[in-house]
Amino acid sequence: MKRNLHVLIVLLFACLSATTFAQLPNGSIAPDWTLTDLNGDTYNLYDELNDGKSIVLDISATWCPPCWTYHTSGVLEALYEDYGPDGTDQIRVFMVE
Repeated sequence: MKRNLHVLIVLLFACLSATTFAQLPNGSIAPDWTLTDLNGDTYNLYDELNDGKSIVLDISATWCPPCWTYHTSGVLEALYEDYGPDGTDQIRVFMVE
């Protein structure tokens, strides 16, 4: 039983540390990507940036309590309301699960 607990702890730390390797270093350039929304419209990162828009890409999961708290806080909606719908489209907010 004690051995199983040790194995479980090691696996847990291995899984948690694996996410740190997926991050880009500070100052690096984001890779280009294309996204299709629920309406079938496609967006390309570099095209949006070349058009002078700012991009917020939120990747989270509905089963993740801290992610859900962030989503229900209204932060992304406030960004969109302040910068998006008035016709200027200065900011794009993409939420990916």
